Amino acid sequence: MVNPDGRAATGCPLAADALSPAISSAVIAATAVRRPQHGATAFTRISGASSSAIAFADGYVGISRPIADSFAIVVPHNSMADSFIGVNPTLSGWDAASWPGPAVLSDLRSFETAELAIEAPDVAANVDLGEDHPAVYAGYRTGTVVPIGAEPTVAVRGRLLDGDGEPLALEVGRLEAPADAPIFTNRNGVFVATGLA
Repeated sequence: MVNPDGRAATGCPLAADALSPAISSAVIAATAVRRPQHGATAFTRISGASSSAIAFADGYVGISRPIADSFAIVVPHNSMADSFIGVNPTLSGWDAASWPGPAVLSDLRSFETAELAIEAPDVAANVDLGEDHPAVYAGYRTGTVVPIGAEPTVAVRGRLLDGDGEPLALEVGRLEAPADAPIFTNRNGVFVATGLA
């Protein structure tokens, strides 16, 4: 696996107490005083709590839910830096999302392979998302970087016809310019060549 900047991605073993080092919890409390009838004083107290974690692996940092075991940081390529990235869609959203910072999937289990579902709904059409279902094998209490995306690319779509105007179905060939790329046609003679720039 390779990071978007070309460096090899590695898992970063972390101590159990380092998984949520900086932001562990925030408590919100408010007290209201009301005066009921007959001169008595009553108090109402409202409180809440929030927990989160700062996850770091191979030089990348993200904010997530509390981490009990292992985690993955989904790092988009520079061409997707301003795009929203969602990981593992659910009925109410995603298990992890790229705001703020990279998406951090905080519930991976040690020594198990997890297949992630990556969605990038607002990425430009010429940006290659790459593997949209990467598999991640988590070690014991490790953080893993999952790079996604690649440089924008050029794609060509066309239809090959014979001399009589009939489609050339299920044929294999090579597109020579602007880049050497293999092509093959479907039953209607349609081909697609990607990665040409």
